Amino acid sequence: MESDRTRSLPGLVADLFAQSSTLFRKEIQLAKAEMAEKVTEGFIGLGMMIGAAVLFISALNVLLAAAVTGLTEAGVPAWLSSIIVGVIVAIIGYVMLNRGMAALKTDNLMPKKTADQLAQDAALLKEQAQ
Repeated sequence: MESDRTRSLPGLVADLFAQSSTLFRKEIQLAKAEMAEKVTEGFIGLGMMIGAAVLFISALNVLLAAAVTGLTEAGVPAWLSSIIVGVIVAIIGYVMLNRGMAALKTDNLMPKKTADQLAQDAALLKEQAQ
């Protein structure tokens, strides 16, 4: 194989284009893999939000049952236990909702590794072209 000092300019340019093409294909593959990972994370966040909605509805039902029980039995501690259960379910739903929303933030959905790698590749190609 010829050394870089004895190779012709057209040969060097051809190698640069061939390597750039291979690099571009690899970056596209990396972007696809990273986006698939981010989509999966997004669906997990969406699932958490759906779970939170179900728990909030359940909490509302329990709290309403507690209010009815409290009004009907006025002073009987059965309603207090219903309120405690309802508050606990509501807290769990709130935590799940916050986690789901955090998973869906645009910063978490961006392919950061690919963007960083593309910036490094661009700098390397610029350096090699000089």
